[in-house]
Amino acid sequence: MSDTPATLSYEPRKYTTRRRVRRVITVLLLLAIAIAAWRYGGPLRDHLVLLYRQHACLTYTAPPDQVVFTNDGERTANEIAKGMIDVEPGAYRILKSGVHAPAAAGRIPDAYRRLDEVDSFRLVGEFAVIFMHERRSPNGHKALVIVRVGDDHGFIGYHALGHLGAEAITPKIRRLSMGPNTAGLPDQDPTVYLFAGQPDTNDDSHFTIAFEANHKPGIIDGWLEDTDDVKLAIRNVAEK
Repeated sequence: MSDTPATLSYEPRKYTTRRRVRRVITVLLLLAIAIAAWRYGGPLRDHLVLLYRQHACLTYTAPPDQVVFTNDGERTANEIAKGMIDVEPGAYRILKSGVHAPAAAGRIPDAYRRLDEVDSFRLVGEFAVIFMHERRSPNGHKALVIVRVGDDHGFIGYHALGHLGAEAITPKIRRLSMGPNTAGLPDQDPTVYLFAGQPDTNDDSHFTIAFEANHKPGIIDGWLEDTDDVKLAIRNVAEK
């Protein structure tokens, strides 16, 4: 009996051609992806950044007791030192002590600032943001609703609540609306505190903004209407 080991024979590899074809297809796909990324990567990246920052604004809610605007000269300087902005640079109130205090202080959320940084999506001015959240009109229109307070004429000698402005932002339009009617409110230039607006969990079109005028409370109601206008109305008027 021979001790010579048996020689094993292997069949030639099958599918060699098919594997080469797959490799070629993979290389071509990677090349196509690379070309697309080079050609469209910038705009696509920018659009994704815009969507991400919009979402942060659509879901933004600040604590209901957070002061987002005041023209109380006794507190404006302190609030600005803690991070609020001077919404009327160069304008001052002269306090009883003789000290010159900034006319008004307001708050701008980081989400608002980041959205404003997107070149294709500039917001309106460095005004205090009172409310920012998604709302849905009765017929189902969705919009980012932003309520700000600001005025070219300043806050001294005017009723700050009369300078609220609202903007409804959708993929197709950006519509600005006027503030509430302040007729009947006490004093022409009251001390005002505005608190962070809150979305109504029972009515997708509605939101509320609490305020104090001369230390008396009130509520501003807001609604996103089917026309994409934002209606603002003062519910409670504090009497003198």
